[in-house]
Amino acid sequence: MDCQTTLEHLDCVRPNSGDIDLPEFAEARAHLAECASCQAEFGSRQYFDSEVSRVAVDVAVPTSLRMSLLATVSGSVAEFAESAAEASVETESRPPTVDGPLPLRRVRLIASLSACLLIAAVSAALWRPSSTQLSIAAIQSQLNLNLPKVTFDNSFPVDLPPSWLGQPGLRVSETLSGLDFDGRDGHDGAAAYFAFSAGRAVPIRGVLVAIPAERISELPAATVFRRAPVAYPQADVVSVTWREGDLVYLCFVAGDTTLLERLQRGMTGTAA
Repeated sequence: MDCQTTLEHLDCVRPNSGDIDLPEFAEARAHLAECASCQAEFGSRQYFDSEVSRVAVDVAVPTSLRMSLLATVSGSVAEFAESAAEASVETESRPPTVDGPLPLRRVRLIASLSACLLIAAVSAALWRPSSTQLSIAAIQSQLNLNLPKVTFDNSFPVDLPPSWLGQPGLRVSETLSGLDFDGRDGHDGAAAYFAFSAGRAVPIRGVLVAIPAERISELPAATVFRRAPVAYPQADVVSVTWREGDLVYLCFVAGDTTLLERLQRGMTGTAA
């Protein structure tokens, strides 16, 4: 039995199985024992087949996507297999060599592997977690002024609004709470308690929230704290929203609009 015939027979041997010991492979085994080049080629093919099986098993894709992708690539795969088979027929008259044209079964394995890899790539792209856009109105209506005892994970750079820096009478908690608005891994916002006092007036207490501007579906028109219009998202809660730099800020105060207007005047030294 020559090299090409041996390898064609051994092409039916499943990887990691006892097929090689079956009686029908006796002649092929005998040739394999004496031919180092066929041993190397057989080992390479067995490894290749094992990898095809591994990829085909490990790629978990929903049925609808699997069928759509297979329908898309089936034409290309069929053309590839047909052209390779034709090439094999055209070269049958050539002297048999180990490096000759691939048999049809191996062509189909290559085509199957290509399809599996394409499915894996598209599946990974479609199912990769992505950031959802957040609605300011939804955040204003849902935020609990008792912040969660979850330390912010530093998933984005955050600092006080520039217009709040250096304000006398302002105190902000050093620990930031992490906020999750979309139910996915990671924090979407950072929040802190603050208190502001001017003279002998009762301190105004509230919550300051910072969210990356790129996450907000409709950015607020105001770009300075003192010009941000007051909203009434919840009973006995008032809020203003504005953007400074790469962050959108929301300021919440328990009470009525006069408290928030006092805060705007006191922090800027001008009328709200």
